[in-house]
Amino acid sequence: MKLRILTLCALFGVILKATAAPGVIPNGTFDSPAGAPGPWLPVSDGGTFTYSYPITGGNPNGYGVINNTSGGGFGIWVSNGGAPLTLASLELTAGRTYTFLQDMRIISGTRIGGFKIDFFAGAAQIGSTGDLYPASGSGVWTTYSFPVTIAAGADGIKVVPLWGPGSSVGYDNIRIQPTQPFAATIRSGNLVSWTASNGNTYQPQKSVDNAVWANFGAALFGNNVTSRLDSTVAPFYRVLEVIPGGGNNVVPNPGFESLAGNSLGAENWNIVVLPNAGASMTTATQFAAIIPHGGTNMLLMESTTAATGGVAAPNTDVRSDRFPVDPGTTYDLSFYAANPVKIGGANPQYSIFFYDGANGIVGGPIFTSFSSVGANWTKVVTTVTPPAGATQMTVGWIQAMGAGNGWRWVTLIDDVSLSTGPISPDITNVLSTANEPGVEIGWPSAPGRNYQVQNTEDFAVWSDYLGLVAGNGATRTSTEAINALKKFYRVVEQP
Repeated sequence: MKLRILTLCALFGVILKATAAPGVIPNGTFDSPAGAPGPWLPVSDGGTFTYSYPITGGNPNGYGVINNTSGGGFGIWVSNGGAPLTLASLELTAGRTYTFLQDMRIISGTRIGGFKIDFFAGAAQIGSTGDLYPASGSGVWTTYSFPVTIAAGADGIKVVPLWGPGSSVGYDNIRIQPTQPFAATIRSGNLVSWTASNGNTYQPQKSVDNAVWANFGAALFGNNVTSRLDSTVAPFYRVLEVIPGGGNNVVPNPGFESLAGNSLGAENWNIVVLPNAGASMTTATQFAAIIPHGGTNMLLMESTTAATGGVAAPNTDVRSDRFPVDPGTTYDLSFYAANPVKIGGANPQYSIFFYDGANGIVGGPIFTSFSSVGANWTKVVTTVTPPAGATQMTVGWIQAMGAGNGWRWVTLIDDVSLSTGPISPDITNVLSTANEPGVEIGWPSAPGRNYQVQNTEDFAVWSDYLGLVAGNGATRTSTEAINALKKFYRVVEQP
């Protein structure tokens, strides 16, 4: 097992342990063998393309040329003879962001070349950056940078330099910029803590005079996080608790908290249309930096299409079990939604079906778009009136993504409610807080990795602080009250 350890001192600064440099892209300099493509596979379609490999005049030494001065079609190179390069061979990690560098110059024409990374799980392509082109180019060698986040679930990539349309372009030194050390931060200040409940929203605030209050940090949902460090200490703190209004919720398992061994993984919820290539529907405890709106689970619907070639629109359709309703009664329907990834065209919609006592459809389907929802949790609210003869209904969601290349959409759903009568208003409470000196340790994380924060007062005995923290591709943090004159911290990364 390979561990990475970062040690920090609460009083005297930070000590870093550097990580290994990323691996080398085979023949990224076009020098091996001289005058030949080596492992680079030329691929073109339409137009007129010629590929050449001068042994001098590069940046420095040899370089590669894609000539498309006659225009039309597409022309590329594919690394490793067309086979994916494993992330392990390049010392890269899925979910992390790396900067790829490529030197280019325009030999003739007006357009500079471009760059692309395709992501693979085994032999199956699961995503792509799409074509990345700089805004302009020149006749002298210039280094262009392309930040790329390796797709979650990938174990390999193809590196794909792109042609300059209607131009002849030189390429050299295709490489990965060395990553920064396993850097972490430590901050001291006031650790503000409060008591929380699932389903409610909490906004920490501070004041210098106990009269005018200002938020510090974003609002928090539920009881996953119940403390926050304020590095610019104030004399007064409080937390605004918002208890959402509602009525008698008749939706079974509304927060996807009760898990089951069915295809979705949540009791009372079903995948109605079997997923095809690129479609995924499941329960999740986290997506990137987003945690469930309430509780510990949420619905995750993801659609992805291949970067090239023919694709079909991914099928996503999740619905509840049928549950009892009264015909002619007006219900208030609400749920929380987020669309943290929107690449390409899609139209997320919620669906409603009405049934009679024999399970026959007597109303609907009703599909309503909520495509305006952004990357953060947003409450969607409407009213529903079952028609005559309806004694049951279902609620569900489709993602309705198109079939373009390189598209990806993610829809998150949580805390579904169908309530009778008018919705009671939200209730806002002012909570007192516990305030004490503390520290916050932060570090960059990667999906599929776990992190253990440890502390010591003497560097002789290290103790685990809390449990393992799962990586999610974003910065993770851990806070602790300080009750010693000096204390040291370290973060251990585990595969």
